[in-house]
Amino acid sequence: LRYRQHLKSTLRKRFRTEYLGQLKLFSTKGSSKELSVGEIVLIGNDDSKRIDWPLARITETIKGKDDQVRVVKLKTAAGKLTRPIQRVFPLELELKSAGERLRKSVEENVTLDSCPGTSDPVEGEEDP
Repeated sequence: LRYRQHLKSTLRKRFRTEYLGQLKLFSTKGSSKELSVGEIVLIGNDDSKRIDWPLARITETIKGKDDQVRVVKLKTAAGKLTRPIQRVFPLELELKSAGERLRKSVEENVTLDSCPGTSDPVEGEEDP
């Protein structure tokens, strides 16, 4: 139990110093990237420290009259929320590109004949 508590506190400390120190907060003065559905974000809260801000996934973006995203609908572990983009801070995670890179890496390095238990017969082998 003590070991787990030590690991948790060490991880929180590293997250706070390394990642959150480098996190670029979303700026309303012309951001370079628009928020998109599926992106992982921190939900800002003035009453708590940044390390305690909850994580959420954007489920929907709502545009204003000027055709800019102004509000987002979020899904958290506790439920669903609607927040203005000024209170939402994107993490530097690119799920789509990371998933595509992983899939390409797997496809390049793994061939069907090297996967035991596949349903497709390997060339030169016959089903009994």
